[in-house]
Amino acid sequence: MQYYFTLQSTAISTLQCSITSH
Repeated sequence: MQYYFTLQSTAISTLQCSITSH
C-alpha cells in the first residue's frame, strides 16, 4: 500500500508541475 501511495504522490506532483509550467 505504501508503494501505491508514493506512486500516487509522485503522479500528483508531476501533474501540478505540468499545470504550473503552463
